[in-house]
Amino acid sequence: MFSTRLPLAALLASSLALTACTKDETDDSADTEVTDDTADTEVADQGQVRVIHMSPDAPNVDVFVDGIDDPVVTDLSYPNTTAYLDLDVGTYTFRVSATGSSADDAVLVFEDVEVTTGLKLTAGAYNEVASLEGFALVDDTEGLADTDIRVTVVHAAPAVGAVDIWEISGEPVQLLDNVPFGASATLPDLPSQAYVIGVDVNEDGVPDLTWNIPALPGGTQANLYAANQGEDVFLIAQLAEGATLRLDPNELK
Repeated sequence: MFSTRLPLAALLASSLALTACTKDETDDSADTEVTDDTADTEVADQGQVRVIHMSPDAPNVDVFVDGIDDPVVTDLSYPNTTAYLDLDVGTYTFRVSATGSSADDAVLVFEDVEVTTGLKLTAGAYNEVASLEGFALVDDTEGLADTDIRVTVVHAAPAVGAVDIWEISGEPVQLLDNVPFGASATLPDLPSQAYVIGVDVNEDGVPDLTWNIPALPGGTQANLYAANQGEDVFLIAQLAEGATLRLDPNELK
């Protein structure tokens, strides 16, 4: 049920190739029986990627692509995300540096990163900076009804051990059992409506923390991250337009 972690190099690099794409061009010339497939080829030979910063004590980062002097991503901070960006199919090398430093000062170098046709990927780093790890999520909407939502849950809170996840809007239903830190799982498609999610940290069947999850439009695919800074535990909802929403827990009675 839970995803296998992928190497950080492959994850962040593929998701940070932000300016390595070409812009689609349109041809408004007069109608003719001769067709030009160039524009269609450009669209078809691209994927979409975005990156999220989920390491609570890591510094802001800049990202460089070999051959481009200026960084393609600047000052990305925790717990923020980029929007999806179109990337040409190809192989790239990326260098990640603390914000304000140069590509030569990169602390991570990702070589031979392949971007494939039709890719729709969320990638990022999690855990504390001394134990930084990477993850990749395929944001799949195939077969998703326009009345339902599809949610992938990611346990990215270093301060919290394995948890059970419950839906407690009505009769309590356990959604996931014994989710370890660093794991992700996509829930079965759910009707588009508001939910109350509970997290049980000691496997006694009683949620220790709960969150109100607002209704999302039908057809939405969303990623929901458990996160912490110090003792504060919260959820981060990753939004398609390049923003994140912090959800703080309810007060338990």
